[in-house]
Amino acid sequence: MALIEQVVRATSAVTSRLWHVRGMMRLAHLANRGLCLIGGNPIIATRLHNGARLLLDMRSAGQWYSIYSRNSDSFWTKLCADLLNDDQLFLDIGANIGIYAVQVTHLRGRFGLCHAFEPMPGNIARLLDNVALNQQQDAITIHPYGLSDAPATLQLAFVSADHGEDTGNAEIVDAAAAAGRETFAIEVRCLDDVALPDLPVGVIKIDVEGHENHAYRDGARRLAKDRPFIIAEYNREELASRGIGPELQFGPHLPPDYKAMRLHGGGGVLIPIDDWLALPRLDNILLCPEEKMTRLSAIGLI
Repeated sequence: MALIEQVVRATSAVTSRLWHVRGMMRLAHLANRGLCLIGGNPIIATRLHNGARLLLDMRSAGQWYSIYSRNSDSFWTKLCADLLNDDQLFLDIGANIGIYAVQVTHLRGRFGLCHAFEPMPGNIARLLDNVALNQQQDAITIHPYGLSDAPATLQLAFVSADHGEDTGNAEIVDAAAAAGRETFAIEVRCLDDVALPDLPVGVIKIDVEGHENHAYRDGARRLAKDRPFIIAEYNREELASRGIGPELQFGPHLPPDYKAMRLHGGGGVLIPIDDWLALPRLDNILLCPEEKMTRLSAIGLI
């Protein structure tokens, strides 16, 4: 094991236990910046608190946090696992490097019904590595394309500085938004046209940087038939930049009678969203079919 990896692992062993201490995240951030300056391989194999393992990039704003906290969306990945039945599919749309696909499959016991959609070449490569690291090759099917409202070739670009050398969050951009940025040509398909096992979709996690409504639109048949739980990212700035509000993003392209829920504080309880502007700038939400609210009650979430 390289020296830099030994130092990072030793540091994270301490910071992850003390993450609740005020100022620990800032201290870890400063330590990470210093270690990055030293050089060496920035890709660190990290075992999360729930036992799943991920190859994470110290240079990525979205990944260094998980190295030192040994946590990555633990509430939401556990929620995905808890809401799934063994005969249901889990769709990870915008799978990135596999943070949800790997953890949910690990928590569910590698039952083999996860389908991960990711179009960014660097993310696909790391996703494959993370699946192999957890020996989940027979449990996760990777679809190397995105989902939209029509088959097409579109342009994708990294979001700000939230990436390492070749992995990270990315968004579909038009010609104006692509100006001056490195872009990648990607394939997109329609969810309703994707060949999936003849099983219901139980849970969808979707994070496609403001393109969600396009993905919902041509997955209408599947969504109406299966009425899955949906865990989605709410990004106020991203929505504003595209000139749409949350009501458009999470409303008209879904089947009727879906309820939007948010996590209330740190207590692990979900409450209805009455005011979108009261949410943090960036947050996850649960979209729940009205008839499945009893499931949330049964597992103590409402």
